Amino acid sequence: MVSKFTSCLFTLLCILLFNSCVGEGPLKLKYNVIPAELDDDWQISPPELEGIDSEAIKSVYQAFFSNTHFLNGISLLVIRNGHLVAEGYARNKRDQNHYEAIQSTTKSVTSLLTGIAKDEGFVGSLEKTLYEIYLEKFDNYPAKKIITLSHLLTMTSGIAFDNDNFAVELEGRPPNDSIKYILNKEMYNTPGAEFYYRDSDPHLLSYALQVLSDETLASFASTRFFKPLNITNYQWIDDDNKVSDQART
Repeated sequence: MVSKFTSCLFTLLCILLFNSCVGEGPLKLKYNVIPAELDDDWQISPPELEGIDSEAIKSVYQAFFSNTHFLNGISLLVIRNGHLVAEGYARNKRDQNHYEAIQSTTKSVTSLLTGIAKDEGFVGSLEKTLYEIYLEKFDNYPAKKIITLSHLLTMTSGIAFDNDNFAVELEGRPPNDSIKYILNKEMYNTPGAEFYYRDSDPHLLSYALQVLSDETLASFASTRFFKPLNITNYQWIDDDNKVSDQART
């Protein structure tokens, strides 16, 4: 049994180590919102010219640069009518050119790619089941054979795989086959019955698009999405199974 003295000593050491890491200065940089003139094709315009109240912009950025709010905030850009009207970096000015994981924003890109794949004939119907697409992954999972692409897009697959566990299990200890690993999870409900936000559904969708198009989603995204929009400064991350499901930009 740990003594009360040992427990208190451990707590004190943790506090001292935390304080030494945080430092005494402010967490964020000085307030800055004026966009920098760069050779990056962005057109810069004052807020008023684009129909935005500059005082409203100021209020938003004051909160963003506050040392008591949005402590994890890194950057904030305001775009209106295709023009960059405000731009601020709260932690480090170098973040302007630094790759940053955009995490769940990638889910929206994956859904857009699904629409493109459907338009190009790779996806006949969103009611197509995963069992039809990659039946070899379903050897021992009969209860999940009715999961469709539509269920994955709406995050209603019914698979019980919490995001906290997903990050630890798939990124911290990558399995040999991430698709089979996800499909081996228990069900929290029948497919289509209940929305549950998670990363596993887009991961399964990514692999489905990969099988249907016969190319990785990274390659598919490059030719159909990023290049047409002239987006070149990005990274698309594959897992060990070559399933693409995360971007950095």
